Amino acid sequence: MGAYVTEISDHEISSNPDGNAIDSNPFGLRVLSDRVIVADAGANALLQIGQFGQTTTLAVFPRRMVGPAMIDAVPTSVAVGPDGSYFVGELTGAPFPVGAARVYRVPANGGTPVVVATGFTTVIDVAFDLARNAAYVLEHDSDGIIPPTGPGLDGRLIRIDINTGARTVVASTGLVKPGGLAIGSDGAVYVTRRTGLAGLGDVVRIVP
Repeated sequence: MGAYVTEISDHEISSNPDGNAIDSNPFGLRVLSDRVIVADAGANALLQIGQFGQTTTLAVFPRRMVGPAMIDAVPTSVAVGPDGSYFVGELTGAPFPVGAARVYRVPANGGTPVVVATGFTTVIDVAFDLARNAAYVLEHDSDGIIPPTGPGLDGRLIRIDINTGARTVVASTGLVKPGGLAIGSDGAVYVTRRTGLAGLGDVVRIVP
């Protein structure tokens, strides 16, 4: 890919994919050989940046009612699945209901998001370990962000068996406000912790 500078908020200003307030927060991205895929948490959209910096909308994640609250999706992360489609995790908007976050699948060429996994809380990252038939979902705060939802600061790392869909909580205690994950060639999962706590952040290695 050639070198270029793209102002993603320009796309939000000109297109406003979800039709709500003008807001852009490009939080998660995947750099591919010929394009960059961006989960814009403010725009509630999945965007594609082409080889020459052109930005297009691949998908829009709708607002929905959860209990008495209308919440935004707030997509935070994107991973490429085994079929080449994009899997997008959502934080959800305030009040960040426990168990309300989802993972969506978006076709590689864009289209309507389809819910493929539910029951999460404040998803901050997703990743695949195809060599081991596993997917991972990382929760930023498993009992909610806004008090009095929960007093804890721990997130959770959840492993999903791609073949069976079975879920296993790999780590939780001590996983304070995690912000992202990466799968190592050794099969371990590397997770950043204490995001937002200046000078206290670190990376931990977790063996599933």
